[in-house]
Amino acid sequence: MMQVFLKILILSLLISQAFTQVLDYGIDNTGLVSGKDPFYDPNFDYSEFPGRITDRNDAKTVFKVSTENRNTRFFKPGDRLFFTVRGQMRRDQSTCEAYIRATEKGFFVMFVQNLFDCLKTNTILRRGTQVNFKSKTLALRVYEASVYRKSLLKKRIDFMKQLNNINNYIWSFDEQKAIQAAEYDKKILQLQKEKEQALDQMILTKKDKIRLQKRLIDSLKDLDIDLKHYRPTRHELLVDRWNMDYDVGVPVDRRPQRLKRRDLDASQKTSRWDTNKKFK
Repeated sequence: MMQVFLKILILSLLISQAFTQVLDYGIDNTGLVSGKDPFYDPNFDYSEFPGRITDRNDAKTVFKVSTENRNTRFFKPGDRLFFTVRGQMRRDQSTCEAYIRATEKGFFVMFVQNLFDCLKTNTILRRGTQVNFKSKTLALRVYEASVYRKSLLKKRIDFMKQLNNINNYIWSFDEQKAIQAAEYDKKILQLQKEKEQALDQMILTKKDKIRLQKRLIDSLKDLDIDLKHYRPTRHELLVDRWNMDYDVGVPVDRRPQRLKRRDLDASQKTSRWDTNKKFK
C-alpha cells in the first residue's frame, strides 16, 4: 500500500512539473494559448537547411539525403524543393529542382530530373556531398505545425486540469468522505429533532382534542336536555270521561259514550273495553 502511495505521489509531482512547463509555453491565466508557439521563431528562415547525400540509384535521379534538421518530417511526397551543391562542383549560382518521394527519421528521399542545372559538366553527385536545400513548402509546413501545436497545447491544458481535479479528489477522498458523512449525520440529527418535535406536538394536540371532546359531550348533553325541555307536545284526550270515572270507581251511568281512538298505536288499540258492545 505504501509503495502504491509513493508511486502516485511521484507521478503527481511529475505531472505538476509538466503542467508548470506547459503554463510557461505561452499559456495565459484563462487557460488559452496566447500569442505564438514559443518554439516557433518568426524571424528564423525555416526554408533553408543543410544535408548530405548518402545514397543514390543507378540512374542518378533518386537520392537519399541525411539531415539533422528534424523539420524534414513535415515533408510529404510530391513537395518541391531546391538545392545547391557545395564546393567546386557547383555551377555558378544556379539551383537544382527536386521532389520529395519519402521521408524517415533523419533522412528523406528526393527525385532530381536534371542535375546539370546546379552541377558542372562532367561531374556527378557523389555520396557524402554536402548540399544546401531551400523549400518554401517546408517553411509553410513548419508554420502550420506551430499553429496546430497551439491547439494541442490548449487541449493538453484541459486534460491537465481534468487530471489535476481527479488527483485532488482521489488524494482527498478520505477527507471528503468524512465531510460528506458529517453533513448527512447533521441532516439525520436535524430530522430526528424535527421528528421528536412533531411527535410532541401531536401529543399536545391529542390532549387538547380530548379536553375539547369532553366539553363537546357535556355541551351536547345540556343541549339534549334543553331540546327535550323546550319540545312542544300535542295532547289529545284519547278516552272519554265515563271510562276515566269508571276506572277509578266513581259512580257512572250504565251507558258510556264511545271511545275516541285517534292516532293510536298498536299497543293502545288493545283494551279491555269493547266499544262495540253495549252495557246492560
